[in-house]
Amino acid sequence: NGIEEIKNVASSIDWMICVSQKIQRNLMNLGIINTKVIYNGVNQYEFEKNNNNFNIISVGYFTISKNFDILIKAFAKVIKKIPKARLTIVGDGILKDSLINVSDELGIGKYVTFTGALDNYEVNKLLSKSNVFVLPSSPEGFGIVYVEAMNNGCIVIGTRGEGIDGFVKDGVNGFLTNVDVNEISDRIIDIFNNKYDDIRNRGYSDAKELTWDNNVKCYIELLGECGEKKD
Repeated sequence: NGIEEIKNVASSIDWMICVSQKIQRNLMNLGIINTKVIYNGVNQYEFEKNNNNFNIISVGYFTISKNFDILIKAFAKVIKKIPKARLTIVGDGILKDSLINVSDELGIGKYVTFTGALDNYEVNKLLSKSNVFVLPSSPEGFGIVYVEAMNNGCIVIGTRGEGIDGFVKDGVNGFLTNVDVNEISDRIIDIFNNKYDDIRNRGYSDAKELTWDNNVKCYIELLGECGEKKD
């Protein structure tokens, strides 16, 4: 019933706006072709950046889809190779205690910091002091925190095939992995060993384009096209 309702809506409008290529692909698989991708804007903070460290950070509500347990298990492998590595997880939710237990059972509890929920300003401040941002979400529409991380100089590791795939281009402005402990840990270790400043800089410049002003411009241009069609 939901799919038919979406098709009915799409048939009566000029354009259906998607916040990611994944959502656009899903609609096109339903035969809906009047779609366009317009990314949301992000809050643009200008903190002094300190990304030359071994800090890994992740941000999100503690739900199953965020796969924080996979990240913690991956970090347990990272710290064996990179003893200076540290993991900060920002957020809260019903899985908090179980996630703390996972880190303790793996013997890495003292290297993992759970900050609890923070406001957007404080989240971005922590991002500016981190090297790598990882969020192995699945499913995911388009996580704006990935872009906030890029905007603060982090190298981002997102989930292949999910909402951020398309804005993050693997090996160009960030990295994409499957939701897999070994794949994620190998990529983090690789980043620490090779720095990838070119990818960091490209991610930063791409994230700078996702302002609310640019978002508004895209909608104004699209509304102009709709007006021209009707004329």
